[in-house]
Amino acid sequence: MEGIEVFFDGLRNIGMLFIAELIIVVPAMPRRSLFPVRIICSVAIMCILCAVYLLFYIYLNAYLWYISAVWYFFVAICTGGLIFGCFKMHITEVLWSMITAYAVQHMVYAVTYELIFPQVTFGNPDFWLIFATYFVIGAAIYVLFGVLNHLNRGYIFFDYSDQHKARYSILFSILFIVFLGSTFVNQVNVVVSTQYIWLCGLADLITCIFMVVLQLIVLYVSRVVGEKRLEDGILAAEKNQYLAFKNSVDYINVKVHDLKHEIARMKQGNEVDSGRLQEVADNIAIYEAFAKTGNEDLDIVLTEKNLMCLSDHITLTYLAEADKLSVMSADDIYSFFGNMLDNAIECERKMPEGSRFIRLFIKPSGSFLIIHCENYFAGDVRFHDGLPISTKGDSTKHGFGTRSMQLTAKRYGGQLRMSVEDSLFKTELLLNI
Repeated sequence: MEGIEVFFDGLRNIGMLFIAELIIVVPAMPRRSLFPVRIICSVAIMCILCAVYLLFYIYLNAYLWYISAVWYFFVAICTGGLIFGCFKMHITEVLWSMITAYAVQHMVYAVTYELIFPQVTFGNPDFWLIFATYFVIGAAIYVLFGVLNHLNRGYIFFDYSDQHKARYSILFSILFIVFLGSTFVNQVNVVVSTQYIWLCGLADLITCIFMVVLQLIVLYVSRVVGEKRLEDGILAAEKNQYLAFKNSVDYINVKVHDLKHEIARMKQGNEVDSGRLQEVADNIAIYEAFAKTGNEDLDIVLTEKNLMCLSDHITLTYLAEADKLSVMSADDIYSFFGNMLDNAIECERKMPEGSRFIRLFIKPSGSFLIIHCENYFAGDVRFHDGLPISTKGDSTKHGFGTRSMQLTAKRYGGQLRMSVEDSLFKTELLLNI
């Protein structure tokens, strides 16, 4: 019976460590091919490791303390390897998740085996009671950790540029030393069973909590900095796109001016080439897509998006009194309306032809300017913090368009609202002018 207890105790340790790592990486990392097979193989490897530990316990019991001092470190490395085999990850992300998972798993151990049941030894008649208590406490701590990890959006990516390598190297070194220290303290507690063992257990618990909190703070800061850098890059790209299209509009205006003179010359001649007339008509048709709202920057955005709509058979209509829109900078106008219309166009492309439409209204009302856009929408959408959740999978790389719109609205003291009503996706900005 004692051998079974040793085996399950080993499986408890490595299994809970593996589960903690899964909580960290599942929301964040892409899976490798044949993922279910890899998970099954990982479970089999963990069972084999537990059987090996059982052999050590039976045949090398006199040296078990020395073996255990290395064993828990070895097991942590092995679970990191198994996680790496199941998910596409950078080695730094593997080490990060391994250390965090060890701290979370060890918190459960410290509470159960060092604080509640400090005199645990194999063969204790209350072994299964202690075993069950461990999993009850573990469930509570793991759920709490899962919630905190979810609030951080499962973000475990780091900037590996040269300017940050030294910072992360120092941080990982500190955490690794604390990681080894926790393992050593744990082994001392097992061997040195004194009336003050609870004090060692409390120190062990505080150390693990410190590790987890520190890592969550670092990940949060890393995520915020990374998102800010990405948003700045998107805004810079939007600005360049705006300038490029503005130059194109200026060029087309020149061409249309030349066409007017050519039409005048045609009127003076006796013969008119029908092919040339058709070319002139086509060029003028393109010019008809140019918007005239009273705001040059908005005209550029609407013209660009209207040309996109024409090619996709989407009807874009607008009623805009946009002279009050001058409170916004040209970059913000291009960014806000560009993102809003891009989202609507992307949605309409999925609709059958004949039911593709986008309507835009811009109208002053007292001291406010109301900007309202709606388009046909079929399907389900979930919202978080007032914004639709991206359907493109990776939330660390998508969804910045709507978040950029929200930041623009806040910058001008406006209120942005998105909703789905009667098969219409509606975006409305109430802007204080």
